[in-house]
Amino acid sequence: MTEATMSGEISFDTIFSEEGVHHIEGCYRVNGESWKVFYFTHRFNGQWWQDLPVIRKDVVWPSGISGVDVVYPMDKILNKETVSRVLSDVLGVSKWVEVRGPDSLQLK
Repeated sequence: MTEATMSGEISFDTIFSEEGVHHIEGCYRVNGESWKVFYFTHRFNGQWWQDLPVIRKDVVWPSGISGVDVVYPMDKILNKETVSRVLSDVLGVSKWVEVRGPDSLQLK
């Protein structure tokens, strides 16, 4: 399967509106591989982030599970659409299916 046709499953732990929130967390897996964790936030070092997005693709959480960590500018909306778009760009996934996945806090 080429990167252009890669598919993924995504699960959101955070309940939020389409208008956005300041933190979004959940899990994803690509092509049936192991679940990984994503975390998106508007804050960095206790401050609202105002610069370009900071995207770490291969972050390793304390449990040893890997995933994607993103600090997103405060003036940009954080919602499901944003997360799906950024993860698609970073991971090369062309289509996400939202499912009920594992709890990201337990995986981390």
